[in-house]
Amino acid sequence: CLEKYFPGVRWGFQDLLDELQLESSTCLNQSCCSGTFFQRNLITRAQFSAINERNLSEMNQQAEIAFFSCNGCYNSLLRGRDFLKNAEVRVKTQDILNSVSKNIDGERYPGMYNILENPKLKLVHDLDFLYLIRNEVLNTLKFDLRDLKVAVHYGCHYLNLSRDKKTLDSYLGSKTKFEELIELFGGVPVDYQERESCCGWGASQLLINPREALKVTYNKLKSA
Repeated sequence: CLEKYFPGVRWGFQDLLDELQLESSTCLNQSCCSGTFFQRNLITRAQFSAINERNLSEMNQQAEIAFFSCNGCYNSLLRGRDFLKNAEVRVKTQDILNSVSKNIDGERYPGMYNILENPKLKLVHDLDFLYLIRNEVLNTLKFDLRDLKVAVHYGCHYLNLSRDKKTLDSYLGSKTKFEELIELFGGVPVDYQERESCCGWGASQLLINPREALKVTYNKLKSA
């Protein structure tokens, strides 16, 4: 998860919410989204969906909006829901949820989780939220990006995600949000040849071909 490697992303976003006087909380009963395990073929689609459906159920009890800084986690929640459109996966997913009997503290709760038909929870990526309130963010800035040249990387799990982008305009628009924010905050977006190339952090390739994966990362950084 992104926040494991870069915890400042999470705390920076939390500080912004506090600055804007927006109430927020952390769901303590959620688990890993399991995206890495699924990408490495270690779990089935039903197991993947069940893990994310349980997380969704926990967050749905606590909030109306869930923010995601990690592209992979954001993708996993939406992808898990997408898999439920398959009848066989849906039945197996509910069977797995029915078997969940204990929470982290050991308290028993058989039959607590069911696939949510119409969850109230809205799944929102941090970037989309920041873009939506960009003018409010601008007014709270303590430091700007004055004349700083910035090369961006969106990540394939964000750009290639079509489930929450219903029209071509909304999909293409996502490819400019980062640059627009940089310009708004005084920076200078820099275009580079490997802008939309892979970052090299593919879950499977990182294990199978680690040196080749590292080369992909190196080429991207060198290009920027």
